[in-house]
Amino acid sequence: MKKRDFFKRLCSAFLALGTAFTVIGFNASAAATLSDAKNGLPLFYDSLTTEEKNIYARLRQGVMNNEEKINTYVIKNADSYNRICELILYNDDLTFNLSGISATTTGSHTTFTPTYDIDQFTYSLMVKEMQKAAEKIAKKARKIKDEYSRIEYIHDTITENAEYFPLDDPESYIGYTHYAYGALVEGRAVCQGYSAAFAYVCRMSGIQCITVYGTSRGESHSWNKVLCDGKWYNVDVTWDDPVSNFKDNVTHSYFMLSDLEIAKDHTLKSITGTDLPAEGSREYFSEHGLVAKDNSSALKLLETLLTEQAENGGKTATISLQDNRSFKNFVNHLEYNDRKRMKTLLQSVKKASKADINTKATWYIADAERRTVTVVLVYKNTKLSDYFNAPELIDEKNLDTYKKMGIKIDIPEKTEEKAVEK
Repeated sequence: MKKRDFFKRLCSAFLALGTAFTVIGFNASAAATLSDAKNGLPLFYDSLTTEEKNIYARLRQGVMNNEEKINTYVIKNADSYNRICELILYNDDLTFNLSGISATTTGSHTTFTPTYDIDQFTYSLMVKEMQKAAEKIAKKARKIKDEYSRIEYIHDTITENAEYFPLDDPESYIGYTHYAYGALVEGRAVCQGYSAAFAYVCRMSGIQCITVYGTSRGESHSWNKVLCDGKWYNVDVTWDDPVSNFKDNVTHSYFMLSDLEIAKDHTLKSITGTDLPAEGSREYFSEHGLVAKDNSSALKLLETLLTEQAENGGKTATISLQDNRSFKNFVNHLEYNDRKRMKTLLQSVKKASKADINTKATWYIADAERRTVTVVLVYKNTKLSDYFNAPELIDEKNLDTYKKMGIKIDIPEKTEEKAVEK
């Protein structure tokens, strides 16, 4: 059974009895003991039978120590084998070093044969660094009493500190984008890294969270289900951190959705412990009262948000329109008469906030798919690098537009290396 091949099953039948173990704690700097193996157990562990828990504890200990052969009491049947393997491969925060597993039963014991992506020394160092980075976020998150706001803080912090990093040439890349470590420590991740990091930090913050697997946008994908105020919701941190040069690009289109809502472009696969129905929705814009039904309410909402942003040096404010028709109407409303209404909006914000806003810089971003409108504030002495991660990638046509907005073009000059004669 391989971790990267999400949905492959290796089923074998096993017959025997189990015996109880007692476990707690994990010190990454030393060999994991049987007691260590029960610290930070995955959510579905409690749903295992007593016999399966016994086997799982010993297997988990062996994986933490990168053991080549792990002997346990005999597994009774193929269903138990699948539950144990799927749990340790797909939803255990501390067994990320594991890439695959198989097992054989002879006589009085079952022997697991794991395969590892990471050696024991590297794994121990990674656990320490990952725990440190996660605790930095979790420490602040635990101070937030409201569960929804706590989850939102974790979501936003991970997306702000990590970038999506698809691998064009996976064989030549040395890094850990598939792991929570990638998102939390390296700042680079693919969907597995994002979802693992989100689950790990949530659980350290007192929020129950699991990783789920399936497909999205035509490829294998992983995201999360999180428990908030007694109900499960879907969260896809990966798709909420779009690949973009614009700095303020964190979205909430896949935050706290029902199974029905996320099914528009996500298909769930059946993995042990992930069949937890998310029947309700607490969609971000609705939850925060950021949905406008018409042009008048949209302008009023934006004025309030932009004034607050300007008072605190913020640069953007985003609202959602309730349907496609209201979205199109509002965009046309903003565009009418050379964006005169936008200029009036910015003048009101400037007056209320007393911020030095360029009211002629009518910069907004409309997203038809998400039905959102983001208005960008331009201040005096604003630089291009204040808005973009890599200003040098902006084409000449758009550079001219930003110049007209009064934005300083601070692109570093390219220097040509001169050949050195020997």
